[in-house]
Amino acid sequence: MNSRLVLVVAFTMLTVPLVGCIGQQTDEIGSQSAEDPTQEVDTPGNPAQAYVADGDSATEIDAEDVLAEGVPAPSGIDRHMDLDEENVFEPTIGVTSEGNIFVSNLGGSAGTDYSSLLRSTDDGETWEDVTGSVGPVSSPPQSNDPYVYVDEETDRIYNLDMQGLQGNYIRWSDDEGETWTPRPQAGETPVLDHPTLFAGDPTTLETTAYENVVYLCVNRVADSACTTSLDGGVTWRPFTTVYPGADQGVASEAEGFCGGLHAHGTTGPNGTAYLPKGHCGLPTVAVSTDDGATWQLHEISTEVEAGDHEVAIATDDEGTVYAFWYNDDNEGYLAHSTDKGQTWSDPVNVDPPGTSLTQFPTIAATGDGSVALSYVATTDDIDSFEDADEETTWNAYITTVTNATSEEPAFLTTTANDPEDPIARGNCNSGNRCFGDEGGSLGDFIDVVIDDDGRPWAALVDTCTEDCVDDPSAGRDVGVGFVGTVNQGPSLEDPTQALDPLVTPDDVPNATGDD
Repeated sequence: MNSRLVLVVAFTMLTVPLVGCIGQQTDEIGSQSAEDPTQEVDTPGNPAQAYVADGDSATEIDAEDVLAEGVPAPSGIDRHMDLDEENVFEPTIGVTSEGNIFVSNLGGSAGTDYSSLLRSTDDGETWEDVTGSVGPVSSPPQSNDPYVYVDEETDRIYNLDMQGLQGNYIRWSDDEGETWTPRPQAGETPVLDHPTLFAGDPTTLETTAYENVVYLCVNRVADSACTTSLDGGVTWRPFTTVYPGADQGVASEAEGFCGGLHAHGTTGPNGTAYLPKGHCGLPTVAVSTDDGATWQLHEISTEVEAGDHEVAIATDDEGTVYAFWYNDDNEGYLAHSTDKGQTWSDPVNVDPPGTSLTQFPTIAATGDGSVALSYVATTDDIDSFEDADEETTWNAYITTVTNATSEEPAFLTTTANDPEDPIARGNCNSGNRCFGDEGGSLGDFIDVVIDDDGRPWAALVDTCTEDCVDDPSAGRDVGVGFVGTVNQGPSLEDPTQALDPLVTPDDVPNATGDD
């Protein structure tokens, strides 16, 4: 997946072998030809697979059965960050109302060892480093856990970097990343690992200098803890334990040593805060209705366990909460709650037919029941990661659903990458983090957001970009960042409306049959 134009995938199922480049497959992407240039040409992108989930099974359907009249099925594309010496790790993403995309990056675009923040102002086609500096020193100076978050209510961009285990460096921008306000130390304890930062409306307290409450939650090993800022990040309140590192079944049904690793937090439209976690093997969410002063734990499911700490969570515009995680068999599940996380629907398996071993779940939601999922999976017929070998390939998936609260939600799933050009080979799970042989990896997580047009954007890492693509024995490469999205499809803000395509046949060489 080096710098290249979007490849068009011609297949009826994701498990069907894929074929060559666009220039060799004019007839596969549409009916237009040199002999009859007036015929319609399909929009480029990886076609979607449509299916209905019912509990632990899925039934394939025709995409037209779930799409509004005149709205095409999604088609997936990728946008690589083709800068020199990339080293992307645990990517996070944010999109402003202007449509500018920000992605966290570990290792500067010129091969430096500091953290950098990448920005695209043209839907991911080109990227620039907007890290900034204080004199000759890069700002922030370094990072172990880079993180970016865009407050959708204010368009403020927060960039957070963990300085070893000694604190978190936070800065923010109110002008699309042109200038930054630094806050070198956030929090008073030395172990502030695996941070997540998010914001929401105040519920009980008054804010100053900034309209929203800002949350910072971290892994302290002995627990998961959160602090809040009422002035946009200038000052912070003391940390409060959210999850105990060792649970004896007092706060929940989980028991044993659970550690402090958690997933990304979020807030609902009413200001309720949510911090999810695979807590002692159970998908769990901590809920605060008083600006982070207290938290209540609720099991999302006791029937479908959590295979990892990364239980992803999101809320739509109506306040419905959604959770996405994988179980011990590496199968992805989705559930929802309409009472602020107190009770949950029965989970449904969201894996596309033909895939196995789902990893790295992440989720975003908007509208009323519209959800975007992103994750990594393989179509190889293997039962465990121990069965994976150099021939095993992994792809990045984007799934959209506009009726997520239905008893049988209908999913439209596409790959962001061309499966002929996988994002990794071999064993690629959250345990080994899918590291590239030369640095960079998916780390503990990936990320997905939905922009104001209703288009999903996923932050991903490709560790199979050069010889690895065609030669399984070549090993992986450096972890190059990219974003995955849908070229066309329904808007998740209003599913009756179609997204404007990002790529048209005119953008693709030989798409009309011309040389």
